[in-house]
Amino acid sequence: SSNCPMILIGAGSGIAGLRAHMKERIAAGHHRNWLIFGERDEQIDYLFGEEIEEWRKTGMLERLDLCFMKDGVQRKVQDVLRDEEAQLQRWLDDDTTIYISGSHSHIGVGVDEAITCLYGDDTVKLLTANNQYRKDVY
Repeated sequence: SSNCPMILIGAGSGIAGLRAHMKERIAAGHHRNWLIFGERDEQIDYLFGEEIEEWRKTGMLERLDLCFMKDGVQRKVQDVLRDEEAQLQRWLDDDTTIYISGSHSHIGVGVDEAITCLYGDDTVKLLTANNQYRKDVY
């Protein structure tokens, strides 16, 4: 497991794959982790919420962005990337790996479009070739 930072992006049941990565990174002592997670309703759909909040509180998660559609703010996980472009660039400058987990048609396409729009096809191809842009989409 690399000591490079990791941005974990997921929605819905995709949190299961992200959680496995987080547990592995925490066990290895890697704390530069940024989780971006989206779902419908925080009260019902904040899967593993207590564990995630504990990671944030203890510094295992350097940054956490949550996007719950029912809370009135219609912000999707890919919007976080656009809104936080300067922060995203700082992370990418540190050889960050981006890991996406969730629905191909929603999160996979949306995140691809956002990153391609921000950085261009060549950068996305380079990140993919360097194994820094990984997707577990279904």
